[in-house]
This record gives sequence, C-alpha cells and structure tokens, in this order.
Amino acid sequence: MEDKATATRRSSTGRNLEAVGCATMKWTVVWTANAHKELVNIWLQAGDRQNVTKAANQAELLLKRRPDQVGESREQLERILIEWPLTFRYRLIPDDCLVEVLGVWPILSRR
Repeated sequence: MEDKATATRRSSTGRNLEAVGCATMKWTVVWTANAHKELVNIWLQAGDRQNVTKAANQAELLLKRRPDQVGESREQLERILIEWPLTFRYRLIPDDCLVEVLGVWPILSRR
C-alpha cells in the first residue's frame, strides 16, 4: 500500500510519474505530421492569427510542464486541452516523458 504523499503524486494516467522521472523534468512535445498540418491550415484560415499563435504557444508550454495535470482525460493515455480558440488532442508516453500532439481543431464560437 502506498503512502498518501505517493498517491498524490500519481498522475491521472494511473502511473507514478516520479518513478519514471517526469514529475521534475520537462516533457518533450512532438507533433504528428497531421497535427502540424491541421495547425498550419487553421492559422492560414484564421481571422486573428495572433490568437491562434498565442494559443498554440501556451498549449505547448503547458504540455512541457505537466501534461498529465492539464486538460481532460480521454481513453487510455490520451487527453484533450482547450486553449481558446483551439482544442488539442494528445497522448502521453510517460516512460519517455514524451507528449505527442495528435490533432488540433478550432473552437468555432466563444460562449
């Protein structure tokens, strides 16, 4: 049975990230070719490219720090992160402290 301190360090993926060294290290963020293409197309079509650039930069910063603690969990090690005006789908690879961005799409309207 693990102590309370260890339990609180366990990520939402169910893995103890300190055991693989990710709790104190920056994660590496990589983009699939498809996700990168989607971001480029969104940027080219955006009415406000500055907002798209800011959202992509902020998302990457968050994913480098603690990707297991931001966004919302999905199946297995996949998560989504909303950083207006974009939504990012990504997968965690904890053994390598790696975040793979799988897709990005625009949020069409702000409520």
